[in-house]
Amino acid sequence: MRAAIAAADAIWAVDPAAVMVSVDPLVYQHAPAARPDLREQAAHVNREVVTEAFDLLAGRREPALGGSRAHLGIVGVNYYAGNQWTIPTAAQPQHFLGRDDLRWVPLPQLLAPLQARYGGPLIIAETGASGADRPAWLAALGRDIVTARAQGIDMQGLCLYPIITAPDWEDPTAFFGRRAV
Repeated sequence: MRAAIAAADAIWAVDPAAVMVSVDPLVYQHAPAARPDLREQAAHVNREVVTEAFDLLAGRREPALGGSRAHLGIVGVNYYAGNQWTIPTAAQPQHFLGRDDLRWVPLPQLLAPLQARYGGPLIIAETGASGADRPAWLAALGRDIVTARAQGIDMQGLCLYPIITAPDWEDPTAFFGRRAV
């Protein structure tokens, strides 16, 4: 954080009108259905851990570091279909929720606390999907952004990664056609 704050200060020394963009993943943890005792742990992650870097840059935590709302700048989130999951336990491995899961929290409900906490503007700094999942994901995201803006969330942009498509990062054969030795 000290380096990021010092870098912003150095940039402003050259260009006082420069605006910072800070990006972190927007994830949401859920307690497994059979483990209601983990709800508070999930809530803590969602409320405090997910926003920790933003809070440090904004001077909300550890103000002695010298952060400010200007250091935070535009709040950018990386958001993919796999950004909501259950806490893994010995009895139940981590489970990634789909949009059709009743526990799925719609994007506008995830953005609203960021808007309340920091103000705007907000951007989706990185999102995308591969293959057959891409059209449905982008259409749903578009609807979510329209809804978020209608609710007063200062959503200013979305960056597709990649612009066309890409192989799955978790597929060891995707880049070289065979498993690396």
